[in-house]
Amino acid sequence: MILVSVIVNEARGILIDAAGNTWTDDVLIGHLNEFGRLTASVKRDLYTVRATVGLQSGVSQEVTQTEVEGDPIDVVALLDITRNTVSKRSIVQCDKALLDEVNRFWPTDTEETDVENFSVNVKEPFRFYVTPPNNSYGYVEATLGCVPPEVDDLTDVWPVQSMYQAAAVDFVLSRAYAMNTKRQDIVKADFYNKSYGARIGLGAQAQIAAVPKTADPPEAR
Repeated sequence: MILVSVIVNEARGILIDAAGNTWTDDVLIGHLNEFGRLTASVKRDLYTVRATVGLQSGVSQEVTQTEVEGDPIDVVALLDITRNTVSKRSIVQCDKALLDEVNRFWPTDTEETDVENFSVNVKEPFRFYVTPPNNSYGYVEATLGCVPPEVDDLTDVWPVQSMYQAAAVDFVLSRAYAMNTKRQDIVKADFYNKSYGARIGLGAQAQIAAVPKTADPPEAR
């Protein structure tokens, strides 16, 4: 983890605006927060949270929000479910098609507290399915891809791993050069935006890579 000032100061060096005459700290920090919101939507493991998720009655479950230090944050995708919270019994991912093939009536099985298997769909990042159906008393330990908490000051710790520093700087530069100022430069804005996209692997593969795969070995969970 690094301080917000590290990213802002690096961007200022390239912008040649050390005194903040054109872009204030608040403006650049705002761009950094935008980086977190937009990047999390395409690279869903940008910021991950381990959380306990309470289950609803039945097989269909959904998680769209969790908390970090008491503050709510938005969930962008379920990445993994490892075990039942109370019993500590492990949970195994299974393809929904396989569940359907083995037992076409599995959604009508007897409701229980513990989960044995879970299934996900890339088209439904917030939703997952559990078997046996839950009785609404179950809790599971999950890994969630979330929108990073926003930062407000140069002395704040940036909640994203430092490996994304270069991509964040590119994003901040792109947004800064695109602003309607005397130093607006659309060519540079486009250059840094493309550099940002390349660094995070922007595109379908970046999204698919974060979806839990049935073939993942246990050590990858």
